[in-house]
Amino acid sequence: MLNSGLSVCGFKTTGYWCDIGSAQAYRKCHRDIFEQKVNLNVDDSILKSGVLIGKNCKISASAEILPYCVLGDECTVGDNVSLKDCIIWSGSKVDSNTRLHDSIIATQNSVFKRQQAIYDRLNSYKISGQMHTSITPDFSAKLCAAFASALDKNSAVVLNVPDVAECMSIKFAMLSGLIAAGVKVYNLCGINDRGAAKFAARHLHAGGAINVSVEKDVVLIELLDAGGAPISKSVLKQISDALKTEEISYVLPEKTQMPVNVNDISDYYLKDVVAYTSYRRLNFSVGICTDSDALCETLKKLGSLLGIKFLFTNKSSLLSDMIKNNSLDFAITISQDGSCVLTDDSNNMMDKDTYWALVTLICGSAIKGSSVYVPTDCCEVADSIAKALGCSIIRIKEHKIEAHLLAQNTPASRLEYALCCDPVRAVVRICEFLYLNGCALSEVLAVIPKIYKISRSIDCPDNKKGEAMRKLFESGQMTQFEAEGGISLRTKDGRVLVIPDVSAHKIRIISENKNAQFAIEAAEEFCCKIERLIKNI
Repeated sequence: MLNSGLSVCGFKTTGYWCDIGSAQAYRKCHRDIFEQKVNLNVDDSILKSGVLIGKNCKISASAEILPYCVLGDECTVGDNVSLKDCIIWSGSKVDSNTRLHDSIIATQNSVFKRQQAIYDRLNSYKISGQMHTSITPDFSAKLCAAFASALDKNSAVVLNVPDVAECMSIKFAMLSGLIAAGVKVYNLCGINDRGAAKFAARHLHAGGAINVSVEKDVVLIELLDAGGAPISKSVLKQISDALKTEEISYVLPEKTQMPVNVNDISDYYLKDVVAYTSYRRLNFSVGICTDSDALCETLKKLGSLLGIKFLFTNKSSLLSDMIKNNSLDFAITISQDGSCVLTDDSNNMMDKDTYWALVTLICGSAIKGSSVYVPTDCCEVADSIAKALGCSIIRIKEHKIEAHLLAQNTPASRLEYALCCDPVRAVVRICEFLYLNGCALSEVLAVIPKIYKISRSIDCPDNKKGEAMRKLFESGQMTQFEAEGGISLRTKDGRVLVIPDVSAHKIRIISENKNAQFAIEAAEEFCCKIERLIKNI
């Protein structure tokens, strides 16, 4: 313009100016409006909340919309979604189980699925999604390459993906990612249970393992360490950062290695299970509720070796009749991720706290003076059982228990590992315990003290959690520190535990007592106390 002799003019203004030529500036402009750096005609309630939602939006009740977020008209937000500092254009859909921070969805009439959220922020060793929708071959290859890059050099990785047609695209993609990252891959052939995959990581001295299971079209990927336990948070962060920045280390072609096919790991796994079993004909009948074909095959082989008769179903609604009609000794429901729910011979379903009490009873009875690891929020019944048996209870974060048990590698830790971390081994150990004591599971549960447990949550911003917990402890009403930053008050008949929730903007209050009404009253009392403390911070 100057070369052409045209005028270039400027206009001086004292008003707000923001050049929104970048995504960062575009988000900043919206935030400035919420913080009232711009004098626009926006309702005060919107400015205070830091959230603007357009017309005809469909937002799940379980979704979390945090400041500073703007949603256009006719947006859809699914279950368990978390949005913070996000701008969502009109007509867009954010799929369930998605976390978005500092993001812009600027394509109208589009669906933002979980895969993009995983790329942006990986926050668990377990990744779940629909086959070829959120879990795609492209994502699978990058995830495995990032996983391999986070391990020590010259590490090997165990890969367990079922050899069935619907999984082949994912399996080949994962193999490609691992090979390109330069690691040695132990490819488990056939259909192997997750317990066998975890065993393979230890048996083959691998640096880590990736276990994949599929139920219908839902894929679950588990990232495991050298012992078969969940990877540490530091490794998880390395993987997350590599995916987010796409800074994944690939090796030169000449440094890639051929994968090693392992055909018989399940046989070695079962031999290991049986090797720790003192009795070869247990003569029990056990019901199994699972969708895993691999688990069913493993248990059938185990049953023939140990004289345990297994009956299978994939519908939990049929389990009660199965127990009654076949006079089963007990039944166990096993989820895709290995979590279990036990049901006794009288059709009483065991809750989580009762199972930890049973674990304490079995471990304490077998090995005198042993230590039993339980979660921080585990009911105090476990403590009373341990005390009666001359054992001790160690409370730690639940996700760390498996790694601690593997590191101990003692008879006591191996027994607890079997009961808590491997459903196949757990079935055998429970049968052994009942056989040695000549009793039914319902009789065992009848002697476990009954206690009532109430759980509540109070909304609390992350930046106020520490101060609230400190003030509560300094008030003299809490007497003991617990794992995960928790504090507790113990009474003659119960306990109140207050603990910050690391996965949400909340503080948890857990009250337990022999009297249900006392448990409720204590929970409500501490909820009110903590709410007052938060308001005054």
